[in-house]
Amino acid sequence: MTRFGVLVDRVDVRGKGIDLPLMSVSQFRGVIRRSEISDGAHRADSLDDYKIAKRGDIVFNKMSIRDGAMGLAREDGLVTYHYEVMRPRPAVEARYVVYLMKSSWFGGELIKRERGIGAGGAKGVRTTEVPFRVLRTIDCYIPTVEGQRAIADFLDRETAQIDSMIEAQNVLMQELRERQRAAISNTIDSDASLQRVPLRRLITGISQGWSPQCEDTPVDDPSTQWSVLKVGCVNGGVFRPEQNKMLPGDLEPRPELGLRAGDLLMSRGNTREWVGSAAVVDRDYPTLMLSDLLYRVAVDRSLVSSEYVALALSTRKARDEIEIAAKGASHSMQKVSQGDIRSTTIPLRSLQAQSDVVNEASAITVRADAMISAAQEVIDLLRERREALITAAVTGRIDPETGTECIEEGAA
Repeated sequence: MTRFGVLVDRVDVRGKGIDLPLMSVSQFRGVIRRSEISDGAHRADSLDDYKIAKRGDIVFNKMSIRDGAMGLAREDGLVTYHYEVMRPRPAVEARYVVYLMKSSWFGGELIKRERGIGAGGAKGVRTTEVPFRVLRTIDCYIPTVEGQRAIADFLDRETAQIDSMIEAQNVLMQELRERQRAAISNTIDSDASLQRVPLRRLITGISQGWSPQCEDTPVDDPSTQWSVLKVGCVNGGVFRPEQNKMLPGDLEPRPELGLRAGDLLMSRGNTREWVGSAAVVDRDYPTLMLSDLLYRVAVDRSLVSSEYVALALSTRKARDEIEIAAKGASHSMQKVSQGDIRSTTIPLRSLQAQSDVVNEASAITVRADAMISAAQEVIDLLRERREALITAAVTGRIDPETGTECIEEGAA
């Protein structure tokens, strides 16, 4: 066993006046340009204090050790101070170091050493970290550079195959969702003889909520603890009460913004794909408050049901109207006004026909959810296999030449 610090050196060179792309680190994609995952502006006024990561450096988010956010830089770039930049020493295979750090064994060692609020597995972890001076002291199984390269080559091949199978399941899940949406759209829009009516004729009012500064931490029970909804709580037409932020104790709650069973909620600001998403609240949540980026649409129940309106707003025709009306400076934040919502049209049916459509859509969703759940189970098993394979390889329990289990002297 050898200390991790013999593999890498910590690098802390700042990028003052240097024009390089801003980089981010994710669990599954490694080090990538931030522009690939967001077109929003970065938070800092200046990038002068950002660190320079050179091609071949290892970048590690010390504030997200539980997420495995690390990777190998494929190009020069700038990263925030929350990241550690490490440069592999001569005669060290950088790919092996990344695999080692991504192993569940190494992750366990990091968690033992994390510091900060919520450290050691406590709920609500927010600001834990493992600084390099602690990271470097972890005792690891470190083979020769030839052995490191053989392990990295083996894991490159094996994980590529697993990742390909995971991607196939993801594609299947996406196709199933698209078929579900198409089937529901066809159910609602198939009768061309139905009149399309603007929502202004079917609703009695639109209100929006309050967005105080909250911790990005959800409450355990949104039906009894004060919290504010996130805009993503209605994505995909499904109400998700767990998408909330805890209200700080020094702020007075606003009970009039609590949710009631049957409330029709609609996002007024989101990406173009999700803006205008609508869902119905399943039960009372008196302490879960509407946010400023959500509308509460009061329907005229003598004409329409909330469930039918939510479904009708998910169809391709309604989505086209909403997406054309949406406005915003960036793709990541498009907004629709109350006037846009009132002008959106849906086909008008009798209340009984609406109920029939809702029941049919529910049956379609149940069938799709069962198939999607099965695909997700396959993905979970594949990811478990991937993680176990990496851990076994970097701790010396797999012969990279044959792929068979072995026990090497010094293995963890």
